[in-house]
Amino acid sequence: MKKVLGALIVVALICAAGYVVALRWIGGPPRTTLVAPHADPPAPTKPAEPEQKVDPAVASLTKELNAAMTPETGFPRGSQVVSLRIEHGKAILELSSEAKGINGAGDTTESMALQTLLRVLRGCSAVNELSVVLDGKPFVGDHSGDWTDLPVAATPESPQ
Repeated sequence: MKKVLGALIVVALICAAGYVVALRWIGGPPRTTLVAPHADPPAPTKPAEPEQKVDPAVASLTKELNAAMTPETGFPRGSQVVSLRIEHGKAILELSSEAKGINGAGDTTESMALQTLLRVLRGCSAVNELSVVLDGKPFVGDHSGDWTDLPVAATPESPQ
């Protein structure tokens, strides 16, 4: 009798352990939702937006630009790329608000910053034009003017 009782206890413990493991594996017992008969229906959930794929070339170019944007190349500390899009050969580069400091730093510093961007972009055959955006507006340098629709290709007066 004691052997049968002991065997039943062991079987019961094994079944209970299996039930606990199964619940954890499938996510727990089913959950019921109670709805009051005259309650408003639940608000529809917003469908998940499709995950945007980042082009590896754009990601690599963004990384190169961020690495090149240093105080030694004319950029204020903390300047970085917010976004980069390449559309029909045109790089649309949005910079962080720290880059505002390019203005007021002098014409040499401003020129160095612009030439740094152009030099990095020359390494990408898909880019032949640059437009720089800051705080949602086209960037305008104090000395160099509007930084939109700038040719990326090297010209005789701009060294590679």
